[in-house]
Amino acid sequence: MSPSNSPNPITISVVIPAYNAAAFIGQTLDSVMEQRLLPNEIIVVDDGSTDQTSKIVEHYANKHNCIQLIQQDNLGVGAARNTGIAACTSEWIALLDADDLWFPDKLQKQAELAINSSSNIGLIYCWSVLIDEYGKIFKLQGKADYQGNVWGILLTETIVTNTSVPLIRKSAIEKIGGFECFSDTQVTGSEDQILYQKLAEHYQFSLVPEYLSTYRIHSDNMSSMDENMDASFNYQLSQNIRRFPSLPSYVSKIAKSNYYYYRLVREYISGNYTNVLRYLPALLWADPAYFFRTPLWRMSIKATYQFSLSLINRRSSPCVNPNYIKEQPEIFKSEIPKRAAQIPGHMREPSLFNLIYRLRIKKLSELSPKTLSSPIN
Repeated sequence: MSPSNSPNPITISVVIPAYNAAAFIGQTLDSVMEQRLLPNEIIVVDDGSTDQTSKIVEHYANKHNCIQLIQQDNLGVGAARNTGIAACTSEWIALLDADDLWFPDKLQKQAELAINSSSNIGLIYCWSVLIDEYGKIFKLQGKADYQGNVWGILLTETIVTNTSVPLIRKSAIEKIGGFECFSDTQVTGSEDQILYQKLAEHYQFSLVPEYLSTYRIHSDNMSSMDENMDASFNYQLSQNIRRFPSLPSYVSKIAKSNYYYYRLVREYISGNYTNVLRYLPALLWADPAYFFRTPLWRMSIKATYQFSLSLINRRSSPCVNPNYIKEQPEIFKSEIPKRAAQIPGHMREPSLFNLIYRLRIKKLSELSPKTLSSPIN
């Protein structure tokens, strides 16, 4: 199947950085070619892979003339994305990681929003689901519904949950200079969030409130991300404080508590109960409001129980905690790609915590880099 000859209302390029992605790159390309709105071009940047990644991509390129393979030395994911972006000829760019998948309506629904958007919309995001290495859905990933000026919110939490989610105006990426490329491997992984924050300084964000993308959890990306995550977060926080010295102190406090909660949930999903109990006191010390969040205590009690069992059994934990999967509704365990797009969205429990949370979001949404002292670049 090749792109249709009917003209798209907007032009879209897909950029896929790939490093030793032979296990999943074929599935990823299949999900792009199954889009109801096919992109104008698909650019895969092989970032110095030592496996069969390039051969698999070449096989697909021989079948689909919209697929282009670019090979380079291993320079890191930020540099690979920049290489792909520089080669793009379209107005909009859809980023996709080499192990993730899209649901068939992803590009079409984002394109429909892009057609009617004003020039100050720089990024259109959607929601995503977590899948395991076999493509089984086991968790919804984020249900943020923030639009317009999201700069202050992005300083404290992740609303664009992974790099396979956004559709970005190419001119907006070019204006801010693309992705940062880090020589220090300890802060790799923060390139995407830094990009979104810089985009939000100049552009507004828009949302398609549906689950249209996936993020795959497997042993390779779990271990590499966890090693660098704390360093990446601290780097982002310090850079924001450095660039905006007059940034209110409550921004850092909210950012830390949101990060600790994110890490706690991530460790719970992966079955690392020791780390769940390690992040719990740090979270409550940073933000006592989390005392009122029911899911936190549910996870903490179960983590304490499972940790006690692990001391007795001394068993190693799998990448994805099977007990967590058992707790999820059956629909989350369905196969890719049919049913997940129909999962109802924005399921937040009514609680005192959510009231506090919404008040904070209102305060953060009023922040603007224009109202602070000039940023230091």
